[in-house]
Amino acid sequence: FTGKGIDVGGKLTVGPITATGYYYTASGLGTTVFGLFDTDGSGNTRDSQGFYAQALATFGKISVGASYGESRLDYANAADAVANPDLLDVNSSWVGQVRYGLNSWVTLLSEYVHTKSRAHSGNKASSDTVSVGGILFF
Repeated sequence: FTGKGIDVGGKLTVGPITATGYYYTASGLGTTVFGLFDTDGSGNTRDSQGFYAQALATFGKISVGASYGESRLDYANAADAVANPDLLDVNSSWVGQVRYGLNSWVTLLSEYVHTKSRAHSGNKASSDTVSVGGILFF
C-alpha cells in the first residue's frame, strides 16, 4: 500500500500574543507514531486526522500559554471494526504552561498536561502530569 497525507499550519504574532494552528489528514500513515496502526490485518489503510492549537502571551520575562491537540484514527472497513473493537479512536491533550526567561540562554518552565485516550469500543484512559524544568539554549 501507499500511505499519503497532507498537513497545513500557521503562526501569527500580534504584539505579545502568538497563536499557532496545525491540521493534518492522512490515509495509511497511522497516528501517534508513524506507521502505528496504519492498516488492518489485511493491509487496508486506515484514515487519520488531527489538529493542534496554541496561544502564548509574553510579558517581559514571563510567558503564559495553553494548547490543545488531538489525533483520530478511523477503521479501514466494517470487518476491521469487528476484528479490532478496541482500536484507538482519539488521543487528546490540554497543556497549560508558564515560562520565565532567567537570562538569554536559560528559560525555566512549568507545565500541566491532561491527556486522554479513547478506543472505538468506549474504553478510555487519562493522565494528569505536572512538569517543572528548564530549557538551555546554546
